[in-house]
Amino acid sequence: MLDVKNSIIPNNDYDSDNDAEIDNDTDNDNDVPDIDAPSRNSPVLRSYIIAIHVNIPHTSVMRGFSAAPYVPPTPEPGSGPHRYVLMVYEQCGEINNKDEELIRLEVDRQLFDVLEFIRQYNLELIAGTKINVEHPATC
Repeated sequence: MLDVKNSIIPNNDYDSDNDAEIDNDTDNDNDVPDIDAPSRNSPVLRSYIIAIHVNIPHTSVMRGFSAAPYVPPTPEPGSGPHRYVLMVYEQCGEINNKDEELIRLEVDRQLFDVLEFIRQYNLELIAGTKINVEHPATC
């Protein structure tokens, strides 16, 4: 179990293959950005996408469309703690998984505008949490 007050080392992250049960009858969206890229002192690449899944049926994240497949957190050594935010949104309808802007997120992961994404796809936040990840400086 991760404590949001503590940091974890990148190679000790959560298992992304596990399903999460979501208790509602609509499709959902799951976003995980790094809001401190490349560092908390200079987050000029905010927000870097760790994962985005859309059209998640209420029973399984892995049955949704992976617009930006999960990549493990990899903050630069010595860049300090990075905040990774997991957000779950209720969708008002199915998102077109052939939308070019959505597909481009797999490649264009930096400078992700969370608020614009929420507006564009008419999402409503239903859950969220945060973890800190820190890669210790090497000598």
